[in-house]
Amino acid sequence: VSLGAIPSMFEGRVASVEPRGVTLLLRLKSELEALNKIVPRFLVVPGCGNAVYDANCTLSKATYTLAGTVSAATTTTITTATALLTAKAAGYFNLGVLTVTSGGAVYKRSISAWTGTVFTLQTPLPITPSAADILSVYPGCDKQRGTCNTRFGNLSHYRGYPHAPAAEAGSK
Repeated sequence: VSLGAIPSMFEGRVASVEPRGVTLLLRLKSELEALNKIVPRFLVVPGCGNAVYDANCTLSKATYTLAGTVSAATTTTITTATALLTAKAAGYFNLGVLTVTSGGAVYKRSISAWTGTVFTLQTPLPITPSAADILSVYPGCDKQRGTCNTRFGNLSHYRGYPHAPAAEAGSK
């Protein structure tokens, strides 16, 4: 059953539809609604605008995740002797994430520093991990061009503008 043509009194996008018996309430938005976008889409900032491992960065977290075991630990530091991990240079895992599986519980913490054998965590763990507990770790990114190139080999997806003036440069 057709109810006939709907008179064209207003053009816009349908925002919501509410059926009310034999009537239909359409709430419309003006075409001007399309202008409510942040422009430019990507901000011009000195550091990379991508988040590491996001769709724009294109890196796979699984590719960079390494596993090992705990040698010694406190609630804020974890030492490892796993060759795969100790082969990485000091600073390689900075800003990354470390996951410890201890006694069936899983704890994730951000890494503030990696010395080559010791992870320093940004926030303490609720318990001290035991020797031989399992850990997995992946590196973070400081959004600098050099890190993107040397650590990840992902310079083609770097979205920073290192020569852009600082935000406070024009505020005087």
